[in-house]
Amino acid sequence: MIVLYNNNIITNSLSASSVDANYPVSNLLNDHVKHVWKGTTNKATLEFCATAGEVIALFGTNAITIKASVGTGSSIEWESGPSLEMNWSTIISWDVVTIDWISEQVSWEDKVIWIGDETVLFDYTYDLSTSSIGSLWINYPDGLNQTKTVFIKLTCAAGDYIHAGVLRAGDIFEMRDPDYGMSEKLQSYSIIKELNNGSFFFKKRESAREFGCKWEIDRDHDFYTFMYDIMRVYGEIPMAWRLSSTLTNPEWIVFARPSSMPSASHDYPMQSTMEIELIEAI
Repeated sequence: MIVLYNNNIITNSLSASSVDANYPVSNLLNDHVKHVWKGTTNKATLEFCATAGEVIALFGTNAITIKASVGTGSSIEWESGPSLEMNWSTIISWDVVTIDWISEQVSWEDKVIWIGDETVLFDYTYDLSTSSIGSLWINYPDGLNQTKTVFIKLTCAAGDYIHAGVLRAGDIFEMRDPDYGMSEKLQSYSIIKELNNGSFFFKKRESAREFGCKWEIDRDHDFYTFMYDIMRVYGEIPMAWRLSSTLTNPEWIVFARPSSMPSASHDYPMQSTMEIELIEAI
């Protein structure tokens, strides 16, 4: 289990190449996944600087492909250039050269050009087309003790407008995964009222995922760090969680808050039994 517990994005550095005026890019920094930033086409690039950290987490996006680039250059440019593939056969005689064209294909490929004193730490493309969760967890090496520049290019289906809800980049704390038997259920926020005639009024609203986690944790490092340095400091605010360190599908990546502060029993000389319930922030 991994928790991204802070946000090291420099607020005034966040920008987007495309912005609907009713859905500003600053919405990505609040705690409400449904309060989205939205672009004016199906493609846009987010740019920001982060002072430290090794994980970027994105929630509530309709992107089907995401290209992320992390480095230390002063700026970058996204350059689209043609790539020409050609096949031909050549017939050579004593007095003439004949070239017969067989096929020709032109494609366009996006390329990142770093400008300045750059060190590229990370450059990768993700495919989110197989999941409707809209969450992404990006690990990148924190090899340099200096501010990172991050570019994230998002593309959604043609005819739609690209959007995303919450963006975080910061420090993480990793523990062992919860024991098998972790619970998951849906918390409905729909309105259901019984009327005087015995029928019901129903208004559909969002549903949030809720997870119940329990695991054995080493007391002298993991327990005290998680309880005192993270939970007591940051409390019940929403954080980015990766509920499994080994499973990579987006369903295990959730922006959630504890329904109450975690509890533990010290059942063993060196380990404690920890329990926490998480409710997805929407």
